[in-house]
Amino acid sequence: MHLKGRIIASVVGALLAAGTVGGAHAQNIGDVPRDRTLVVVGWSAGSPTLSSPNNGNWYSLGAELRNGIMFVNEPLFTYNHFTGEHIPWIAESYEYNDDYTEITVKLKDGVKWNDGEPFTAEDVAFTLNMLLENGQNQKDLRKAIEVANQIEGAEVIDPLTVRIKLKNPDPRYVYRQLTNYFGHGLIWVPKHIWSEVDDYANFTFLDLEKGWPVGTGAWKLVKNTPNEIVLDRRDDWWGGETGFR
Repeated sequence: MHLKGRIIASVVGALLAAGTVGGAHAQNIGDVPRDRTLVVVGWSAGSPTLSSPNNGNWYSLGAELRNGIMFVNEPLFTYNHFTGEHIPWIAESYEYNDDYTEITVKLKDGVKWNDGEPFTAEDVAFTLNMLLENGQNQKDLRKAIEVANQIEGAEVIDPLTVRIKLKNPDPRYVYRQLTNYFGHGLIWVPKHIWSEVDDYANFTFLDLEKGWPVGTGAWKLVKNTPNEIVLDRRDDWWGGETGFR
């Protein structure tokens, strides 16, 4: 049996409304019991309202990274500061070459975007090369200049393997960009959607009727207003289907 779960990110002024899940304020979304709901308060630079509630593009310079929308995403690796553990998440492993100028990353088999498409090396390579190109030219995406200063490019070896070529030896690159903690680390975008986008910087990647934003995470956005962001847990999350978590 699956138990429903929900995250609500709200500002202080909206706490009362956010706490009444299933009431009039949330009547257009599924009912989730209060004891299965986590309310996160005050996570926005725009208090007393949430900043950029209509922007799901992590790379947009106008996006708010703390308002809850970004919970739809997952990292290749994550770092537990309490235990010192480096945890493979949607990646399986990584390996440097002898002089630390290349990194080969193996991805987990069975990871899927929340629209059902498989997450593959094509997505990782596309994201890195998009940022590289932008950092060399338009320079209007978050992290783009930083990535362009660090890598020569990324290539797909097979559906679950990507190789990243660095400009200089960097034994810390996996922690610098491929591991997410405290706001550090890159977010991966679905190539099957973003390859059709002409203007990455102004692409909001948020349309609930289309199911956007699309991520690999266990949470899916179901409501976004200036007062609250509501995410429901996905019963079809790849981690549950594969037994990962």
